[in-house]
Amino acid sequence: PVNPQTVFQNPIRRVYVTYSYDFMTNGAQWTAVWYMNGQLLESETDSWEGGTGGVGQYELTLLADQWLPGMYRLVFFVGTDWKVSGEFRVMGEPLTATVTRTPSLMPAPTMTP
Repeated sequence: PVNPQTVFQNPIRRVYVTYSYDFMTNGAQWTAVWYMNGQLLESETDSWEGGTGGVGQYELTLLADQWLPGMYRLVFFVGTDWKVSGEFRVMGEPLTATVTRTPSLMPAPTMTP
């Protein structure tokens, strides 16, 4: 990683996590679980296809108004075994969503009840 950080200031849209790995087996099940302030945010499970060793990255992408301030934690599992986890903090209030009104056609009035 270039200039790695553990504290991010809103507004943000995406955070990249980098990691190294060794002795992996293609086809092994892996799971990534994201938490925000100790609450489950999202998770993903898939089959490993990255080879036996190297470096990789994983990302968390949210809408700008969903990056609430607090502690975020990523936990990686291979099978059911915990392998590694990391944390970062988001500071400041997120951008707020704005409503954009879209004009729509209204049915024409009729004289028939």
